[in-house]
Amino acid sequence: MNLRQIFDLIQKTGILQLIKIKKFHDSTLTYARNFMTSYCLCALFNVGFFDELSKKKTVNLDIFSANRNINDKILTAICDYLFVLRILNKRERNYILGAKGKSLLKFSVGTFDFIYAYAPLFENLDSLLRNDKKYNVDVFRRNKYVAKATAEVSQFIPIPIVKDIIRKRNFKSILDIGCGSAEFLLQICEDSNLTGYGIDISKEAISYAEGLINEKSLNHRVHVKAGDIFDIEQLKSTSENIDVISSMFVLHEFLSRGQDIVIDLLKKIKRSFPNKYLIVCELSRFAPSLLRKHPSSIAEHHLFHALSEQGLLTVEEWRGVFKKAGYSLIEEKRYDFAGQAYFVLT
Repeated sequence: MNLRQIFDLIQKTGILQLIKIKKFHDSTLTYARNFMTSYCLCALFNVGFFDELSKKKTVNLDIFSANRNINDKILTAICDYLFVLRILNKRERNYILGAKGKSLLKFSVGTFDFIYAYAPLFENLDSLLRNDKKYNVDVFRRNKYVAKATAEVSQFIPIPIVKDIIRKRNFKSILDIGCGSAEFLLQICEDSNLTGYGIDISKEAISYAEGLINEKSLNHRVHVKAGDIFDIEQLKSTSENIDVISSMFVLHEFLSRGQDIVIDLLKKIKRSFPNKYLIVCELSRFAPSLLRKHPSSIAEHHLFHALSEQGLLTVEEWRGVFKKAGYSLIEEKRYDFAGQAYFVLT
């Protein structure tokens, strides 16, 4: 808008009205833009646009849309929008990452997979609020992307922590319950002699895991299967010849049904795998008043866990659960800034 347009608008609406328009624009744009940008980025991730950019450094929209049967008009609209936001740069039909885009991709590991995984809940939020729909009956999260995002985020803190625990105690074999896409198992096994076993109820996640295992040629040391961790016979048949069992951000998913279900599961595991170590990595619950003072991404974690009927416990409450299940706590690490706690039990 040039000065002549501004003066014309002031004459017709008054300067106070113009100030109100500016304040309205500034105060609401962030929410609308973040919403639309998130969806646009998720879509481009899912169709392989950013994979192509990573490999070739530039993407020609004509070639990309033709090769992947992508709607060219929609692709162009999305890319031009991200060009406006300086996430992408372009020259005619060729697009590259802008400075903001490079930074975004470098530090957004797992973020957009989490957004896409839980998007169905937010798309149906009004129906869930009105009790017209129920989670896990009418509305489902995308488990494949939950597993993928968790594994991606785990490389920052959880995997180095668990690797250190395994190294210090010289474990040789591990059973990961609720293994998801097995990326945790792959990362801790590929640069060591560790043998890994995994079980997960999601056939989709296990199918994805099998593809990753084949890709990395680790079929001889990483083994996964679809199964229910509450079926203790299935759990035992996965592998009894193990040193340690791991539960990576899994137990909280069952807490909406109360602590007893988790306590009973842990009791069964302890009876079925006597004298075996158990490593539990979990999220910790924080009061809204504390999160208001320090509004980190833990706030978003608390929200989508609540919407998907998952529970969260404080560190003190987790200790109580382990004690009731008959486990002794031999090591504990907590990182409150990330909302994470690590327990080694026996």
